[in-house]
Amino acid sequence: MKTALRSPADRLAPGRALTLANVAEGAEGLVVADLARAIAARPKAPAVSLAVICRDGPRMSQLARSLEFFAPDLEVMQFPAWDCQPYDRVSPHGGVVLAVGDDHVAKSSSIVCYSDEVVAGLQVPLFYPADVREIVEYGLHGFAMSRHTGSYAALKIITEVADS
Repeated sequence: MKTALRSPADRLAPGRALTLANVAEGAEGLVVADLARAIAARPKAPAVSLAVICRDGPRMSQLARSLEFFAPDLEVMQFPAWDCQPYDRVSPHGGVVLAVGDDHVAKSSSIVCYSDEVVAGLQVPLFYPADVREIVEYGLHGFAMSRHTGSYAALKIITEVADS
């Protein structure tokens, strides 16, 4: 025996996130409008009834247009994306420099460590200092570059330089 389909609003609980997946394309606005109205109709409704996080800017614009159609009475606020790397979790004005330690001869570990391919796979620019002075100099340049571009930078520090 099949159970009757219920509104996603029936699954809402204060303090708990609700994740919906595989909503039919074009129906996202209808579902979000239903959720927002269900929250607003509750006793002691919060001032902000619903926050929806979209994967990217075009999806956000599509959802806003859909909400204009399905729920013209609802106020929709859009916040622009930061356009950060997918692994980035910092402010667009922050700076991040990764310190990558390579041990090519396995002097301080039991295995040889080589990180160039991993850093390249992450699409992170790599600075390769030759001495301690360059660690500081390249670190400052990497930090400035990271702040300016919004991406990470990396310093590759090999055993010979770290031990000097």
